[in-house]
Amino acid sequence: MASSAFPSELGSEDRETGKRYLRRFVMLNGISIAFLMNDLLILYGIRNGLSDPQLAVLASFMHLTMPFLLVGKLLIPRFGLARTWGYAWLLRYIFGSVLIAAPFIALGFSQTPVTVTVLLGAFGFSMFRSIGIVANTPLTGEVTVYEERGSFLSGNWVRSQTAYFFSVSVVVVILRFFDKVWVYQAVIALGCLVGFYASRQLLKIPESSTPSESATMPIRDTLRLIRRNAKYRRLLGGWAAGISSFVLVIPFSIVTIKNGYHISDYHALVFSLFILAGGILSSYTNGRVADTIGPRPLLILYICGFFISAVFWSFAPQEFFTVVTALIFLLQGYCKTGLIIATNHYFLQAVQPTDRVGLSLFARMTGGLVAGIASALGGGTALSLIRAVGVEGLDVYRSFQACARGACFPAFSGPPNEKTFR
Repeated sequence: MASSAFPSELGSEDRETGKRYLRRFVMLNGISIAFLMNDLLILYGIRNGLSDPQLAVLASFMHLTMPFLLVGKLLIPRFGLARTWGYAWLLRYIFGSVLIAAPFIALGFSQTPVTVTVLLGAFGFSMFRSIGIVANTPLTGEVTVYEERGSFLSGNWVRSQTAYFFSVSVVVVILRFFDKVWVYQAVIALGCLVGFYASRQLLKIPESSTPSESATMPIRDTLRLIRRNAKYRRLLGGWAAGISSFVLVIPFSIVTIKNGYHISDYHALVFSLFILAGGILSSYTNGRVADTIGPRPLLILYICGFFISAVFWSFAPQEFFTVVTALIFLLQGYCKTGLIIATNHYFLQAVQPTDRVGLSLFARMTGGLVAGIASALGGGTALSLIRAVGVEGLDVYRSFQACARGACFPAFSGPPNEKTFR
């Protein structure tokens, strides 16, 4: 058992060491995922001939693969949090490398093998993320104390989003001058190389035996805990509703401006920069106020932002207005990052350390499944049905976003006050 190899608790020096390596990881991870971000993979999928429903499935993999969190939970008692996360991240980028092969396959085969290659690489890339990410929240809780978690989480997001922003800026500039499929392949390859190095940083983070012991709790006991605790049930429901709100809005916003307004890949990625800029701004402001006012009011505010965005797209003008569109993407980035930070902050403040691994697993898994099904089945099916009734052009995406507005409503009630858990 891994728990016997770890101390019963971490000292202040170990926590500082853990925070140092975790900060380094999130910065490197920000670079690597910039080169394999969802928006770029969607554009790469379009270049490789994927249809709208197939693009919807691709965009949903990060969430549909959340059941693989169970694999991560089973590995934590054996390897610990850091090694489970680190090894999963290594395998994640091995699968990401599979994407590079798609254009080569297109030279000698039909569209089907090309589509399968893109979807397989994207699926494996997301699957191993799910296996590793179950360690994220508990490991953050290990190296921090109650009073600093809001600022630490926000600080990490500032580092990650800043690295992400500048890396995507490089990609945008490259595509401006070299708008070729081989450029996408080179960018993906570079992202995988940085990802391999980032995974090594995780392996150096110290941890106590508590998370490994927590991970040994049988699934049925965790389910019993959730069933008996109404506040935990609301926590899971709020998590799922929050994630669904941005999964149905942001990826399909990229598809809307690309296929609805027929702008270039370069211009589509420029708008992705506004998402990142909004994320950086959100990370900074969230860090200033999160530990003071708590995460719950912020969660409700961010959901409202996605509702506003969906309203805009459902009444999108026929003419493309660059400035207004940029502001909408800025708002989406601000709310997405804020929602993720506030959700993790809320979870760490609300859940006891001994319950974190099991509850983290179910929070991410149920949230991911709901969001993934909403995107892949709901989004893909909705687009197909809208086209089937004769709607064409931009009206297809207006109609879809009108449906997406309703997905924001379940999250408006917000989670319970986290102070009542303590």
